[in-house]
Amino acid sequence: MRMFDATHLHSYRVSFPPLDNSTSKGTPNQLRLSLGEILKAVVVEKFSDNKVMLMLKNHLVLADSNVSLNASESLLVRVNQLYPKIVLRIAKNEALEAPGTDRYLAVYRYGPDALAGLITTAGEIFGPENSGWLSHYISGRDIDDVLKLINSLIFSEVTTKNPFYLKEFISNLGLLLENELVKVLKRSSGKEISKSLKGLLMKISRDLRGLLEGGEVIDRKAVNRLNRLALFLDKSVDTIETQQVINVLSQERENGYILQIPFLFPDGIRTGVVYFDLGRGRRGESKGQWRIVFFLNMDALGDLMIEAGITGRKVSCLLKCEDDKIRDFISTRVEKLKGNLHSLGYELDYFTCVTEKDLSQGKNEFMKERVFHGEEMVDLFA
Repeated sequence: MRMFDATHLHSYRVSFPPLDNSTSKGTPNQLRLSLGEILKAVVVEKFSDNKVMLMLKNHLVLADSNVSLNASESLLVRVNQLYPKIVLRIAKNEALEAPGTDRYLAVYRYGPDALAGLITTAGEIFGPENSGWLSHYISGRDIDDVLKLINSLIFSEVTTKNPFYLKEFISNLGLLLENELVKVLKRSSGKEISKSLKGLLMKISRDLRGLLEGGEVIDRKAVNRLNRLALFLDKSVDTIETQQVINVLSQERENGYILQIPFLFPDGIRTGVVYFDLGRGRRGESKGQWRIVFFLNMDALGDLMIEAGITGRKVSCLLKCEDDKIRDFISTRVEKLKGNLHSLGYELDYFTCVTEKDLSQGKNEFMKERVFHGEEMVDLFA
């Protein structure tokens, strides 16, 4: 196995400014790495045979390597050590190089929080601090549209008031692949499908590459910034396309959708996984039943799994948490839940709250059954 050390990481986010060597010292907490974690890395720049710049979890990281790596090379790496220095072990890359569906499955499997990272970083890049210099290369309208789309995707105090949040999330992110689904969403929300984040990022990437390839940008520092931005945009489009492929597979197998929803918390964006069965038969006919499953981590409550069923105007709910005290606290909120549902014209048929250890493992098993079952996946540790 090839290995490289990221010793005393000098790391900065892919945000502007700065995108130069005036970096701050990174830590495992800043990168949010965990021991044994497997993730994707891209070699952004090669300085020598043993020193490279990596794109890792939407950070740029200066790393020492004991093997020769090439610029633009994609890697699957495993966090082998965190202290006293961070050591990443390079795994097999067949999964990333595989054609078609297998590649997207591998990316999804080893980057479950990629969408949250995309939204966080894009918000920083296109935010007010960078709008000045970016406006020299990207239209102000495109910058504003990116920020509007990002805000519409984040589940926050503002978007909770939008009754069509999930439907608009699907369209605004760029997950729509079928004309029939487009028609359903238009009919349900009464709104035209606006441009998607995926489409807009692709447009900006094309525009930037046109500027760079046409030699219209002379300043070397600006060229480096724009190249890194173009790389981030391409990676972001790839992340959204991964979501598309996953949902095509989910529709074919389960008649459902799996969405990575970015939830806004005081400490930043976190990913919540939402699966919902549209309650349709194989031919698309309605069965009159809906099923929704949430996986979410919250500061005070920890890991939660919520499974809700809707039949007509009756709602059933099973909630799992990892602690008895949390279970008791949640049980005291049932009457309020009944009242909220009643105000919406629904009746709570039953509510059950139980404790279960290691809900993160349960989440992984749930995802394997919905997406990866029957697929040949590369064993990274064979």
